[in-house]
Amino acid sequence: MNFKKVLLLIPHTDDEFSCSATLAKFLEEGKEIFVAVFSFCEESVPDGFEKNILRYEFDKSMQVIGINKKNTFKYDFKVRYFPRDRQEILEELVILKNRIKPDLVLLPTLSDIHQDHHVIAEEGVRAFNKSSSIFVTKHYEFCKHWFY
Repeated sequence: MNFKKVLLLIPHTDDEFSCSATLAKFLEEGKEIFVAVFSFCEESVPDGFEKNILRYEFDKSMQVIGINKKNTFKYDFKVRYFPRDRQEILEELVILKNRIKPDLVLLPTLSDIHQDHHVIAEEGVRAFNKSSSIFVTKHYEFCKHWFY
């Protein structure tokens, strides 16, 4: 596959893990990786943990994978309210498209029943459909199979 810039769109901080080996392989191949996360799910953090724990864990996981900190984009949309915020999400995606100009965009499937995942899928397709190759698959499972 002849692409140089890859953008991974993840609704929540735990949605990149099944794709992390593929991201690492892309990095080994010299591809530039960008990751956009749209919610840190602070409302879902269990009692006893700091509310910013998922932000810290996301930053740490990006560091372990080898994603350059300047290539991560973090948004604070409220978990489970993405349908309400879909226009603002689309506008942020268009900004990313124009800033990064990715060759490949990885995003959730359009049939994902989680409302936040579904919005990222729909708005991702809407934003990138004429400018980038798009791989849309349930729970990023393709990452385990297609690129090895």
